[in-house]
Amino acid sequence: MRINLLDPGLLSSAGHHLDLDLKLARYLTETGHSVRIYANSRVEDDVLSAFEPFCEAEALFQRGPYWRPETIDPFAGELFGYSQHSKLLHRDLASTTEADVWLWPSITAVQLRACAGISGKALVSGCAHNPVNAPYLASSQMWWRHALVSANRSDMRLRLGTLDRIQCEDLSPLTSQYNIKLFPIFKDAQPNVTQKKKLKKIGFFGHQRAGEKGRDIIVAMIPELLAKGYELVVQDSSESMRSRDARLGPKVLGYVDDLTTEISKCDLVVLPYAPEDYRKRTSGVLWDALACGVPAVVPADTVPADLVERTGGGILFSSYNMAGVVKAVDDAQFNFPAIAKAAHATAINWSNHAGLDKFAEAMLAKT
Repeated sequence: MRINLLDPGLLSSAGHHLDLDLKLARYLTETGHSVRIYANSRVEDDVLSAFEPFCEAEALFQRGPYWRPETIDPFAGELFGYSQHSKLLHRDLASTTEADVWLWPSITAVQLRACAGISGKALVSGCAHNPVNAPYLASSQMWWRHALVSANRSDMRLRLGTLDRIQCEDLSPLTSQYNIKLFPIFKDAQPNVTQKKKLKKIGFFGHQRAGEKGRDIIVAMIPELLAKGYELVVQDSSESMRSRDARLGPKVLGYVDDLTTEISKCDLVVLPYAPEDYRKRTSGVLWDALACGVPAVVPADTVPADLVERTGGGILFSSYNMAGVVKAVDDAQFNFPAIAKAAHATAINWSNHAGLDKFAEAMLAKT
């Protein structure tokens, strides 16, 4: 099939966009499809060139998916942003090549609305990652409802899904015309041959930033953990900590091609995320950790906590501060044989229900 991969969020190596888009482009090309990816118009040259071995790549979209309504208008920012951005995306989509599938690895309500009336006979297939009511884009149920109604009125062939049960439940009541799917997690299993035996090496991975990702807590924790004798590694796809905090002592990595392999070298992964931001939001780093059998520390009463509780592969923290997260690491040390065993079992069984191949095929299914 002719597949257009569409991702206005593909700008740099930060976040999940590059990793997911590259893996999809490679898999789809290797399975016989003709693929072309369209990225943000301001995409970094080295990011775009990374796709050259697999498919044609073009910088196209004038607007990215992340924006805060109050920066557009203090009173009606969501309305103006939703309307303006969907019109700009609609215009950009008019210049894409004809395809059998418009595949959105990370779709938003604005992007779905932009497809209405222009997708033609193509199947529009999208995976919604951001939780309903996220503050950094128009994602409330109202906008998703409007986008879904617009899709139906334009007779769009739509396959829309999510990666977690909570978001699926939030979107499903908004439409009777489309069945919201629960897609397989796209992370591939890379289980260690044996389970982790001792807790010595701790890792912090992802797009480190203040606030939601807890970067300030990481910086505060580092001296405490080093004093306890742990080996530390901090990976940051935006490389902000490489410049700010290399002086602190741990090994600091920038963007890495194979994140799962780096995570597998650790005995524990710590995710000091802000609980409010992850009540209805998943964590790709947690998926990577459990897919290779590494237990994790995550905030309680969140989507990541639900996965840790179901698998037993980690420890939860309830107090969102440095002391609370360090205590969770202490608890992980005390309970390490049990959580390491559970994480290893999760990794062994991971490929039964998850993996990039299952994710891609689910997005391309015609029913």
